[in-house]
Amino acid sequence: MNIEKLEIEISSSGHITNSYILYNDKNIVIIDPADKFNIFKKKIEDEKLNLEYVLLTHAHVDHILALYEILKEYDVRVIVNKKEKDMLEAKVNNCASIFALKQQPFNLEKFIFVDDGDCIDFDGINIKAISTPGHTVGSSCYYIEDEKVLFTGDTIFTTSFGRTDLPTGSSEDMINSIVYLFRHYSNCLIYPGHGASNVKLSDIFDRINRCVKVYFNLDLQKLI
Repeated sequence: MNIEKLEIEISSSGHITNSYILYNDKNIVIIDPADKFNIFKKKIEDEKLNLEYVLLTHAHVDHILALYEILKEYDVRVIVNKKEKDMLEAKVNNCASIFALKQQPFNLEKFIFVDDGDCIDFDGINIKAISTPGHTVGSSCYYIEDEKVLFTGDTIFTTSFGRTDLPTGSSEDMINSIVYLFRHYSNCLIYPGHGASNVKLSDIFDRINRCVKVYFNLDLQKLI
């Protein structure tokens, strides 16, 4: 399996989100199709790829903008935590206004809603959904055990963690999710929704702990 990282600017705003394409020969999965649908379309058509799934770490607009057109163009299933359904249906603010965009609801016919521990079979590769609320109530990470990689969305970055002051966010949940990841996945390479990637989680413990001390007045060392 190969991983390609795409750094995509959202709606000419200067804001960059990481999208990822997982390759297994000609079969692919897209994680968080941030924007710029034509980038994905060109890759699929030029390389004659088969898009099997789209995985969403959460439903904020900067992680889903290209998904509207992907669903029009391809017969593909979208995997997302069941607690993000209200945001996808536009019943909860998905932060579109931050980018001067109008929030548009999805037709959820092609969505598969998962819970903590559910697994997706991608061409023989097992992808496990891990519920990590905090940034949003339905934020998830995706773990591939054979590769020891973890796609963390906006739960944890290589220098900090996702903000918790947006709709459905929770500081308490975020702390619990960070502790859980360090307890169980510290030997994994992480691929976050923003910033640097392909960094071992255990190698950034001190950085994350400093942020936790500043924002939450807690010491991760005492919690893990």
